[in-house]
Amino acid sequence: MVLIVKNYYALVALLLIAVAMPAYGQDQASQPPDSKGLLSFVDDVFGSVRNNAGFTLGAHESYVSNLQGTQYGDRDAQVSSFMARVFVNFGRQRSRFHLNYGGAYRLYHGREGLDGVAHLGNASYTYQASRRVSIGISDNFHYSPNDFSSFWGPSLNVPMPIPEFSDEPVYARQKVLRNSLNGNVGIRTSRKSHLGLFVGHSFYRYEERDIGDWNSYHAGLSFNYEIKTWLDFSTHYAIHFGGRNRDDRDTMIHRLNVGSFTFHPTRRWNVSFGGNLQAADTYDRTYYGAGGSASLRYTSEATSFSAGYHRGFSSSIGIPGVFQSDRVTANFGRRISTRLNYHLGAHYNHSNYRSGIGSYELFSVGTGLEIAIAPNLVGSLGYNYWNQRRQSIEDLLPYINRYSVHAGLQFVWPGGRQ
Repeated sequence: MVLIVKNYYALVALLLIAVAMPAYGQDQASQPPDSKGLLSFVDDVFGSVRNNAGFTLGAHESYVSNLQGTQYGDRDAQVSSFMARVFVNFGRQRSRFHLNYGGAYRLYHGREGLDGVAHLGNASYTYQASRRVSIGISDNFHYSPNDFSSFWGPSLNVPMPIPEFSDEPVYARQKVLRNSLNGNVGIRTSRKSHLGLFVGHSFYRYEERDIGDWNSYHAGLSFNYEIKTWLDFSTHYAIHFGGRNRDDRDTMIHRLNVGSFTFHPTRRWNVSFGGNLQAADTYDRTYYGAGGSASLRYTSEATSFSAGYHRGFSSSIGIPGVFQSDRVTANFGRRISTRLNYHLGAHYNHSNYRSGIGSYELFSVGTGLEIAIAPNLVGSLGYNYWNQRRQSIEDLLPYINRYSVHAGLQFVWPGGRQ
């Protein structure tokens, strides 16, 4: 924990220095409308500036197959979770602070020695210093077994990954601590151009000693220019390094985005594509290569859809060295009515081990439905599936073929608007 605190001071210092540096973002006129498509009903309450404080109490029942996540398979389990979360909001438009924390107790029926607690929390602060300058900082904390019997509801993404740099494979069941601190500072340099600085640090602590503690850092600069109202150009440089706690420089990746274009055929549709030059340093070798990305996005007040592909160098938590990864993601959310909310998502990652022999791939898909039974009462149903395979790579990385179903009920105060 001392290491985490030291890293916080370093990041805060970088942010203070960066106040004099420009940031990036899109002009307000070109922003798509705010969407509730991927927001839960509880998120609506927690995130509303009208609510200064509140809480939620809930109970979830989950059924999880292959609970331990070993390659030889394991018995299924029924899990009961009882949780509570509190939140506070301060400020309005120019300066805003949000904090929430939750805890839960899990009962694994018929499985001795697995019952225990889990914790989750996050804090964020945004400050609009002027019409041109903005600052943001956030911290996310998560501690629980990695068996996906989550009382927080279904989640398709591994908590707090560094975008496009680090992947977190699925390991055998164990308690995992994750903490992520991120910040950005920006200035709109003109009506059409933006510059930015972003920094971040993620910490992972696995109960299994062979995996242990991992640190992951990233920092970068970006530039965005509006060529036309329907066309944007952007570029960025970013650096990532990380590894086991005793050697934070296990892997270093440099990425230069030589150019990305984003088309806005309408106010609600965005189409983007771009290319990267990259280099990765490990203990005894430097790798060079090229990558790229493409995405499609639709946003309306009630619907959100996105699909994307990215190819590039990456690192994997728990495995030293550099990978060549191909990632495909898709998410769809629809606020069907004031009482019904639906989401569907999928993620696929195939990573080839450039620092050795072998590869692994992870596929996940999930869907869920929320029902606002009353202004203060929300029910949920969900299904998730994970499949992980490996070839000639770390024995610690198990084969996973797991699904889970869950049903939950939450009381939230203050209530949502019907």
